[in-house]
Amino acid sequence: MGSVMIVSSDSISNAIFKAHLEPDYTGIEISSGVQALGFLKSNPLPDLILMDVEMTTGMNGLEVLKVLQQDERTRDIPVIFTLMENKREMRIIQKLYEQGAAEIVTRPVTEIQLLRRIAYQLEIKRLRQENSRLKAQLQQYTNGGETC
Repeated sequence: MGSVMIVSSDSISNAIFKAHLEPDYTGIEISSGVQALGFLKSNPLPDLILMDVEMTTGMNGLEVLKVLQQDERTRDIPVIFTLMENKREMRIIQKLYEQGAAEIVTRPVTEIQLLRRIAYQLEIKRLRQENSRLKAQLQQYTNGGETC
């Protein structure tokens, strides 16, 4: 079972997302971007982050994403952003993707859509890790002069 950090200043959204995630994933509810960054410094890293773009206190989602991308420990965590359908501005979406957002979903989002997007992003993460492992193994064989 994987873990998903849910970052939103809307406690109702947090509860709904957490209910959608269980029993497949452990949901970690966080109410602000600043709290999320603090949590990541002193706790095991989640497999994925589900985060609102806009939050009422502290940093917005784009600012948090910039910090995550600058930290070697957190840059490979997929981040799926949630955006209210009526706030779907192309400029915001473009900035999120440019900064490294894995995906953007508009709310309201169905349970099946959310679970599929999360599963997809976790599979991509797993494949990237496997690819890195295989590249390192190949490099080791190449540098060691061994033949396959």
